[in-house]
Amino acid sequence: MGGLAGAGIARAGFAVLVREPKLTLPIIGVVPGLGEKWMLTVMFIVLAPLIGMILGLALMVAMSWIFQHRAPRSIDKWFRKLQLMSAAAYSLGHGGNDAQKTMGIIAGALLAGGILTPEEFAHGWDRISGTSFWC
Repeated sequence: MGGLAGAGIARAGFAVLVREPKLTLPIIGVVPGLGEKWMLTVMFIVLAPLIGMILGLALMVAMSWIFQHRAPRSIDKWFRKLQLMSAAAYSLGHGGNDAQKTMGIIAGALLAGGILTPEEFAHGWDRISGTSFWC
């Protein structure tokens, strides 16, 4: 997302990012800026690590309280196995959307090059992906 935004800014300036003129938040009210989706993305770039840190701290404290009366050796044995499972799940989730991101870049390039119309870009993924064979 940042790469596409940077390319657009380099080509035509910040005006290319303005899709909706403002963001309206329940407590704050109207926030002028780049538009609702861009502002939410920018906000969560800052908020996501803070939320993760707070949830991680809460989970760590909960696990410490739950297992405080257990032998460290038995807990270590279980947590080593669980850490392998956690790492496998993390890597699967982290890499699971890589092909979709690449497909989005390709589709954006086809739209920018005039090969796709905006309607095909929004609704014609079978033409791009080759799944029209199955439809």
